[in-house]
Amino acid sequence: MDLNLIEEQLAGQFSGSWVTHNFKAGDAAVRISFGQNHKGMPTYRYWYEESRVERQIFLTLTCTQTLCSVQQETMNRWRLKTGFFPALIKKPTRPAPVHITRLAEEVVIERDGQPLYARQANVQKVFNCPQEAHPPRRVSTPAWDLFTMDGHFVATVPNINTLQPS
Repeated sequence: MDLNLIEEQLAGQFSGSWVTHNFKAGDAAVRISFGQNHKGMPTYRYWYEESRVERQIFLTLTCTQTLCSVQQETMNRWRLKTGFFPALIKKPTRPAPVHITRLAEEVVIERDGQPLYARQANVQKVFNCPQEAHPPRRVSTPAWDLFTMDGHFVATVPNINTLQPS
């Protein structure tokens, strides 16, 4: 969704009375209106479901990136405030007693005829919001570190299943 383009189209359609663009963003019904406020100034208004929201909140709520922590936090706050959906808030958990059986899952795979150890890892990535609703954020995504049999690091890959021929 290009919000700037929708706003330009609405401004071009304006002829003295409010014009509205309705559409779906995921499962949510959203709309954008353009008209004149009580002082006669041109104004945009944004709705997410039945809630009127500010432009920045609208951009964040309609963000399609599920890894976006800002989108998740904003969506949870909106759900709590409106009661529209049950809030997706994690309950605080007690810290588990420290008991380590092994540090990481380790799998032996074969790549180009060479056996490799694959260990679970997390990769830090810079995430740019597709809606530009907030500055870039760091997110952690699961991955696998690959090592030779003598322990030398080879690479980090997002999925070891793509390395093994089926």
